[in-house]
Amino acid sequence: MARVVVMPPFENEFFGGRDRLEIDAVNLFAAVRELDKLGPGFAEVAEVRATLAVDGVVVPDWSTPLTADSEVILLPRVGGG
Repeated sequence: MARVVVMPPFENEFFGGRDRLEIDAVNLFAAVRELDKLGPGFAEVAEVRATLAVDGVVVPDWSTPLTADSEVILLPRVGGG
């Protein structure tokens, strides 16, 4: 199972304060679906508000594969100019 580290504000907003989760997902698309099961409504905002990193590298392509040893970090998207 992939490990997910959930950064603020998502841990409180969607996951009941849990900042560490384990999910079974083959890629980031599946990870977002699994996270939505744990935190209903997350998938609706993920594309606009979240950035995903796999094993320490920000990954814009959600078809990126995950393994049982993957660590996914869920970060808020940063905007600015």
